Amino acid sequence: MSWLALLINLVVTAAAVAALMLGTFVYAMRTRVQAIVDTVWALGFVVIALVTFGLSSGHGAAGRRVLVLMLVAVWGLRLCGHIYTRNRGQSEDKRYASLLRRNRGNLAAFVLRHIYWPQGRAMWLVSLPLQVAMYERAALSWVTWLGVAVWGTGLFFEAVGDWQLRRWRADPARAGQVLDRGLWRYTRHPNY
Repeated sequence: MSWLALLINLVVTAAAVAALMLGTFVYAMRTRVQAIVDTVWALGFVVIALVTFGLSSGHGAAGRRVLVLMLVAVWGLRLCGHIYTRNRGQSEDKRYASLLRRNRGNLAAFVLRHIYWPQGRAMWLVSLPLQVAMYERAALSWVTWLGVAVWGTGLFFEAVGDWQLRRWRADPARAGQVLDRGLWRYTRHPNY
């Protein structure tokens, strides 16, 4: 593994995450809806994967780099689209509205400190395995394909669970009820 190239990559992706979160913050301050950060969360991993893919050229196994990029892009774009569609046209998310009520000072400083920087740091930290994977020189093996199978199972559970929740919420007779069956039962918090 090229440790210096990986270190440079980590610095560049940290800067990319900071720029993404700062851009999201500016947009959210203009629209007055901080929940956009949930959509950007998933998109941020795609950005990190794209930056790392570009920077890791010549340092990691090409097949592994492409595979990691594809897996992250499929997961991130699916989740980004799902959250965007779910939140489009909605007012502020209850979680963020509750958080914003705690602010006693400058709103911009408050949301940067309590929403954008923590999520950006978490995004970068969670992305470390994908960044390291793109610098790995070892050939793909059966363990890799076992990992892809686990990924596929997880993506299936997450997508079907989201679909089940969407159908559940579309039924007015279930307003205020909690969905606790189907695959949603197991995927209530897929980001964590």
